[in-house]
Amino acid sequence: MPDSPKPGDIIIHRQIHSPAVYTLSVLNGSHQVTYQTYEEAFDRAQRFALRECLDVWYTTDEDAFEPIAHHRPTRS
Repeated sequence: MPDSPKPGDIIIHRQIHSPAVYTLSVLNGSHQVTYQTYEEAFDRAQRFALRECLDVWYTTDEDAFEPIAHHRPTRS
């Protein structure tokens, strides 16, 4: 898996001001959806990423990203 998200990848961002708010967005996109639990955000991100062949990342600060699911095809 790459070290950082690529355009189109799904980002789960835990809002620092509230540990119970998780925002789901597409890297380089403006659409955002908010969930009350990590599990809800991850489930939605996982289903979308699997369908669209994208990766899923987690961040709390938009500077460091942790890979949490890989669905992009790998090149051989």
